[in-house]
Amino acid sequence: MLSVKPGAFREEDPDHDQADRAFQAVRLLAFERDQGVCQGCGLMTQAQSGRTGYFEIHHRDNDHGNNDLGNLVTVCPFCHAVFHFGLAHVQGRGFFVPARGLTQRALHRLLLLMWAESFQADPLCQSAATAVRDWIDQGVTRMAHPDYQAWADGAAIANALREALQKQDAGRAQRLQAGLSQLLLVPHLEAAAYRNALRHWSQALATRWTPGRVTRFLAEVP
Repeated sequence: MLSVKPGAFREEDPDHDQADRAFQAVRLLAFERDQGVCQGCGLMTQAQSGRTGYFEIHHRDNDHGNNDLGNLVTVCPFCHAVFHFGLAHVQGRGFFVPARGLTQRALHRLLLLMWAESFQADPLCQSAATAVRDWIDQGVTRMAHPDYQAWADGAAIANALREALQKQDAGRAQRLQAGLSQLLLVPHLEAAAYRNALRHWSQALATRWTPGRVTRFLAEVP
């Protein structure tokens, strides 16, 4: 579900250095516990040089000072951006489209097919990727309609939701969240922030993408 960080940002916290040190001490434990699997969309990565294979560790309660292992969860950058959609918009890492019955999890899994084409000649993979591109293009067009146009500025929507949560304006927060429930965040695959991650994942997938894998992969999409 699209959400924002309602509390203080890390850079606003005078004690963030101490919290960051505590986080660094346990982040790999969270990754190992989750076995390198994104707990949002199910994508798997391989650790690299002691790192988390370009996956990230999210604080469930959005409190970067709460580094209890139970509060940490492994997510891919796509799924992590969903929790901070305003920042994703500001940094050019994502944009909104109407959900039209698709879930965020399903979208992320389908997006894999768009860049799997570069190393997989499976006709089903290529056909699915074309369908995903068409679906996104149609979504971009729909966002220009008056019904959605007011929701196109993700940064402004994020600021409004954060303000409503901080002021405990439950009515406004619920209205914003109801509107957001009709949208999905589409990651910009061309964004520099994802470049190294996509390269790393594609190399790992290339060795496992066997005939019939695309069919099974599509069957896993809700």
